[in-house]
Amino acid sequence: MIKKTLYFGNPFYLSCQNDQMQVQVPHAKGIDKLLNNTIPVEDIGIVVLDNRQITITHHLISKLLENNAAVITCNENHLPSESKAERKIYSKFRKELMSDGFAMFQFSIYMRHCPSRENADVHINRVKKKLPEKGHIGIMCITDKQFGMMEIFYGRKVAEKETPMQQLELF
Repeated sequence: MIKKTLYFGNPFYLSCQNDQMQVQVPHAKGIDKLLNNTIPVEDIGIVVLDNRQITITHHLISKLLENNAAVITCNENHLPSESKAERKIYSKFRKELMSDGFAMFQFSIYMRHCPSRENADVHINRVKKKLPEKGHIGIMCITDKQFGMMEIFYGRKVAEKETPMQQLELF
């Protein structure tokens, strides 16, 4: 069976009752009725906690661990790093990406236009050389046409497509 990955980025109160994770929104009257606020613990594979105002009970943590679920807490940069040194290493790697012409597309997702596969290979090799010891990255090359067909959503409404800037190559 495929287990669920749950991401909590807002303040929630998470508890366990009858082997069910109870999800409650603090200080919001009536919104609990809009949510299906119970999830069987056995169906959960990963829980990501990305807000300092999340409260989680010890009983729920114990039940999640009994069912081999991973519980990941994120720091103020929304990263699951453990120490100040790791955050410093990540920050340095990010600055190196930005200085190589990458732009942040989404949090922890960076992109760079390359006019040819050969040029892309040059930048891929640079990223590999700069990758921190404990780093983990994935690189995907897509065509301009594939990128142009991407749909971007903010909430439930479709965001207006930006007109792509014309790209010039000088020889």
